[in-house]
Amino acid sequence: MVAVIKLIFFGSNMLHRFGGAEESAYRILNGLTNVDILVVAGVRKDVDDKFGVYDYRNVIRVPFANNKYFLYICYFINTFRTKRVFHSIESDILFAQMRAAMAINAFNGPSAYFFRSENDLNVYRTYRKGLLRRITFLIKFLLEWPFFIFFCAENNRAVQKAKLLVANSEFLATAIKKRFNKDAVIFYPPIDIKAISDIQIPLLKEKRYIMMVGSEKVKGVEIFLKIAHMMPEHEFLLVGKSHKQEKIGNVTYHPFVQDPFKLYNTAKILLVPSILEETFGRVSVEAQAVGIPALVSNRGGLPETVPSLDYVVDDIYDIESWVNRIINILNNYEFHSRKVKEYVQKFDMYSGLEKLLKAVYETTGVKLYAKSGAEKNVDNA
Repeated sequence: MVAVIKLIFFGSNMLHRFGGAEESAYRILNGLTNVDILVVAGVRKDVDDKFGVYDYRNVIRVPFANNKYFLYICYFINTFRTKRVFHSIESDILFAQMRAAMAINAFNGPSAYFFRSENDLNVYRTYRKGLLRRITFLIKFLLEWPFFIFFCAENNRAVQKAKLLVANSEFLATAIKKRFNKDAVIFYPPIDIKAISDIQIPLLKEKRYIMMVGSEKVKGVEIFLKIAHMMPEHEFLLVGKSHKQEKIGNVTYHPFVQDPFKLYNTAKILLVPSILEETFGRVSVEAQAVGIPALVSNRGGLPETVPSLDYVVDDIYDIESWVNRIINILNNYEFHSRKVKEYVQKFDMYSGLEKLLKAVYETTGVKLYAKSGAEKNVDNA
């Protein structure tokens, strides 16, 4: 008989379908069996149920201070709120992401640190252009400096304390080695490629849009709109959590939906013109799994998500490069559709989860088991 393992999974926004990190955590937990799961989630007042809520059974909510302009001041406050919670709970193992350090340092037991972004690397930067914006950033940086130093110290301690470091791309694993001189196991965000690949989507002639997912400037919204302006004969779809449904020119704006494949059904090509050093590109993998070619910017781990450099734009501000590559794909669509669908089979979650659980056992001594392919509900979460 397999013993039941007590597992805590900690993360900011863990309860809501907020983004790729939260979806990855849910799928990891969804893939485990013989485990008693407790989710400890940082809860922000500005994130409500409009994003969708995961069906975890056992949850502890930690009220998080949140201000997008002063992240590290909030981190300082939330560290002590999180420590109070962990003083009263026990578990065999901790998984932590998104402000992971505050949980790992407070937990008395083996832990796995799931790296998700540049913040986890002690990186503090701005991608905004313009003199006024840079001056504003400098003022904010000076105000936050003592709290950023606190964060770096706590994060360095957590990296040393964690038994296992997990990176979601080769790019991030390399950055972790360079920053902390520590090895990380690569675990791509869990995506059920086999199930997605079976989804039937319309033929090219029935599709309408060149699509992008994101609402922030750092995601490349302005680049996307410039591409749309240069291709007035094509329809574009911009999907994001802050958008309301409307059409301006040849661009249709649409809010997030629970089932993204309802929108993928209408898409010919997906663009990911991110300015950020993205650690991975979940949306590009999902789109390609149903045969939608993706073009990505040469940022972070995004190039890992596409078959070759033919789908990578080096100079993301060169709008003509985007346009030329879009036209090339449309002119030979069936070839590109088959190529990208074949490539992303490597990201299927089941082989990746087995690799992760093996690394957990080798570094922590805690044996976790993956469900069979037929078991896909979070029965004990």
